[in-house]
Amino acid sequence: MPHSTDLPIIVLKFGGSVLTREHDLANAVHEIYRWNREGFRVVAVVSALGKTTDKLLAQGHHYASTPEPGALASLVATGEATSAALL
Repeated sequence: MPHSTDLPIIVLKFGGSVLTREHDLANAVHEIYRWNREGFRVVAVVSALGKTTDKLLAQGHHYASTPEPGALASLVATGEATSAALL
């Protein structure tokens, strides 16, 4: 069996249109395992579920008419972090 670093790498992107709800994470897991069984090292990139990013942006603007860009970026990043943790 080849050493894991000898295996090719594939990057799979699962965006908000694919991950519309938590249930869709199972489909992403199956896709990741499929590529892994085919002999690839998988890098999975995930977006926030569904409209989470839009909701977080709206929430940030609700509490501050002109939110500080770094704070807003940190807030929005929680959507991706949540998806990654659940995956």
